[in-house]
Amino acid sequence: MHDINVAIVGCGYVANDHFKAWQKVKEARIVAVSDINENAAKKAAETWKVPRYFSNLTDLLAKSEVDVVDICAPPQFHADLAVEAMKAGVNVVIEKPMTMTVKDAKKIVDCQKATKVKVGVIHNWLFDYPILKADSLIKQGKLGELYSFEVEALHTKRDLMAANEKHWCHALAGGRFSEMLVHPVYLIRHFLAGEPTVQDVRVSKVGSYGWMRSDELCAIFK
Repeated sequence: MHDINVAIVGCGYVANDHFKAWQKVKEARIVAVSDINENAAKKAAETWKVPRYFSNLTDLLAKSEVDVVDICAPPQFHADLAVEAMKAGVNVVIEKPMTMTVKDAKKIVDCQKATKVKVGVIHNWLFDYPILKADSLIKQGKLGELYSFEVEALHTKRDLMAANEKHWCHALAGGRFSEMLVHPVYLIRHFLAGEPTVQDVRVSKVGSYGWMRSDELCAIFK
């Protein structure tokens, strides 16, 4: 098997975890990075010893041999980046959330069906040990029949996104929740199966960060 040539698009904080992960895959090599902030791309290339860096995906695809594009840019850009890579015949890995709208998600799905490339979305909590253990116990019938499932997702005042007033997540429609709420949602879908429907959503403001319109959310699914 030949090496898997990987390009990472978006060189912000979360990309560091992706660099580390890909370096643990013996068949993979990171051949290029890109970021609209060229200095960020250059710094990432130097830090992780990547041979080439670019300020846009178009140039990266034109000048590099790539098997997988790993998209770590903010979610509002995921659809356009994914579609561009897929149309170039390149497989895609997308950080969560996949997109910010159903329209953009459909755009990715339709393009995948047309191009037949592989697309994966990072739902990493599914592979945390407590989740794997709970899943195993449920499938073995050791916990009985599952009637309800509750997820609590917490962050402290030191959370790197919440604590940074200028972080891009605060410009999303749902603020910090739009970036992270997908975690508990995909866990609920996994354990309850089917397509749960939203019954109620409540938000409140209990913290001291003025730039966060809300910092506590409760959602009930059925």
